[in-house]
Amino acid sequence: MRWILLWSAFSLLTPTEAGAQDYKRSVKLSKGKVRVEFTVRQPEGRPSGPAHHPRVGVAPSLNPGLTAFLTKAFDEGSKVEAVPASELSANAVMATQIGSMLRSEVRNLVDAICRKGKLDYAFFLDQGTPALKAGFGASFGLGRMHWRSEQDARLFDCRTKQSVWHQSVLLDTSQSVFKMNNSGTTAGLTGSPEADKAMANVIAEKLTGDMAW
Repeated sequence: MRWILLWSAFSLLTPTEAGAQDYKRSVKLSKGKVRVEFTVRQPEGRPSGPAHHPRVGVAPSLNPGLTAFLTKAFDEGSKVEAVPASELSANAVMATQIGSMLRSEVRNLVDAICRKGKLDYAFFLDQGTPALKAGFGASFGLGRMHWRSEQDARLFDCRTKQSVWHQSVLLDTSQSVFKMNNSGTTAGLTGSPEADKAMANVIAEKLTGDMAW
């Protein structure tokens, strides 16, 4: 009887609660490395959207480069139908400050994005407060640059307007200043497009794995 009760209690957990775990991963860059750490938070509810290949929109972010790579990572993974931020109606600043917004404000914002993109789920990444530390010689284009930011990541179910995946994501990168300055493209908040892409790939892999899409 005891085991039956335990199993019944476990079966009531949402897929995110049952499958999500803290996780960390490091990725080597051409001239540096990226470290991504996930700490599981309690979501508000359980998913009600399609179990496979849902339509997921990536809300606007204060780091457009990371947002664009995240959308691409979702799309290339072929597990979701990814909708870019450019097709969603939302203010970038509001979309990255949901942690300080009232519950009613969050629901209204999620509803606006979901309706605009005809989504099953909407993904939000709160920018947080990044910390940038320059090493010796950085002012001369030498040495290394260290960037670190803890961000709040949430996936909202568009039908219930509740978060069904909620994790704190620590983004940490150390890169060659020379490499960053000669990447050939405009650097994002993380220092380089290469770092943005690496971080986006890890986030997309963790989310789709936890949701079992």
